[in-house]
Amino acid sequence: MQGKAGGDLNSASGLGKDRSVTFTYETSEQGVRRVLQSMRAWLATMGLDEDFCGTAEITLAEVMNNVAEHAYHGEARDTALLKLRLTPEGCEFDLTDQGEPMPGLSLPTGQLPTLVGPRAELPEGGFGWFLIRTLSDRLTYTRENGANHVHIRLPFTHG
Repeated sequence: MQGKAGGDLNSASGLGKDRSVTFTYETSEQGVRRVLQSMRAWLATMGLDEDFCGTAEITLAEVMNNVAEHAYHGEARDTALLKLRLTPEGCEFDLTDQGEPMPGLSLPTGQLPTLVGPRAELPEGGFGWFLIRTLSDRLTYTRENGANHVHIRLPFTHG
């Protein structure tokens, strides 16, 4: 059973024995915002602290906003899935969408942009994939049957 992600946890599918939940969300800025609120609330109900919830929100916001902006070119014309699963090692996030594939069918390398020069010429973007790669300890991308699949694991402890 899957429901639309909204501002409350009633929009998520039932909590499984393996401590998991699935959200369906609209691939728009508003849809991303709503599912992030629901995801963060769910993590808090599972007993995770504010720091971890904030890290999860920042990481997923980067990925999901990239999906909305690049895979769907800013057009809210579809829905996507976000599955969360708590394991002893961390929280696993699986994102699936039907948007355009990643260029070259691979994730960006996450190189930081050059931060040299006058302040007015410094880049405003280009930090997202660096941040995602820094915060996660597992990150994969595949494209199968017209669908993008991104898997991220955020560890509970950074070694």
